[in-house]
Amino acid sequence: MKLNIMKTMHKIPSGLLIIPLLISAVFNTLFPTFWTTLGGPSEGLFKSGTYCVIGLMLFSSGATVSFSKIGKILKYGATYAIFKLLIIFGIGTLFLRFFGVDGIWGISAFAFIPAICYMNPGLFISLAQQYGEPEDIGMMLLPQLFCMSVWSILVFNLSGGSDAVNWMSAINVLIPFFLGMLLGNLDPEFIKFIKPASTICLVLMGFVFGAAINLKTAFHAGIRGIILALVIFVINLVFMYFLADKVILKRPGWVGAGLCATTGVACVDPSLMAAGNEAYTAYVPEAVSLLALTFLITTLISAVMCRVISNKSKSTEADGNKEAA
Repeated sequence: MKLNIMKTMHKIPSGLLIIPLLISAVFNTLFPTFWTTLGGPSEGLFKSGTYCVIGLMLFSSGATVSFSKIGKILKYGATYAIFKLLIIFGIGTLFLRFFGVDGIWGISAFAFIPAICYMNPGLFISLAQQYGEPEDIGMMLLPQLFCMSVWSILVFNLSGGSDAVNWMSAINVLIPFFLGMLLGNLDPEFIKFIKPASTICLVLMGFVFGAAINLKTAFHAGIRGIILALVIFVINLVFMYFLADKVILKRPGWVGAGLCATTGVACVDPSLMAAGNEAYTAYVPEAVSLLALTFLITTLISAVMCRVISNKSKSTEADGNKEAA
């Protein structure tokens, strides 16, 4: 019996990432300790290999980028990074000033602040593979520098937060990409060798991302999680899609839309923000639930929106070519 698995996955927006992610999330919800109990290569491949897969994806993507594109990467990446900082410190500070720690609509600062501080690099890489050029992945590197737990802590103004910046984590993101770029520019044959790895990584990335999600925890957030997800997506949409992409950079907009999703890593931040103050520990479980559901919803919306933007852009370009002819 023949199944058209790949054809079906390609029909779904970011299907190579989303489908494995959902399958893995369901499996992890039903059998949360399965992979860790099994251990070995199986656990590494389907549960704990997140950074390895992302590193390989960055490496293989960097190999296809010419040195001549570095200026474009820095220019565009710096624009997205500036707007990400405006979101983190501008919106985050306003939320705390007007709503305080308790927040609004049952959404505390422990959920809202981490939600605005992150983007989803795995999703963005998969979208760049489908709709963009290799150098588009490099544009993610600068704004990614500001997607660390320290920024949630800084905005929340915990004591000692200003000394907690771990720049090594930023360097760890840059090294695989630029090492791949170096090898690809030194030897064009290396590009042919490593390029197929990007597609393979998308599927594996979906599995390891999904293995960190418990759907029971996510859906426990209910309507509040949906509200938070929509609010976060709209905020990112205004800054990253409309202002950065459309107004400043004059781009079709799929990059900005791809930067609108949060990531599951944000679920770690509430505990870090509450560290050292027992009065805050009660906020943590609910915040984790809200962030988990926000991650799922923004990821799905972002993937669909990028597909719509890409199709619209291609249609407009095709119409332009017909008129020119």
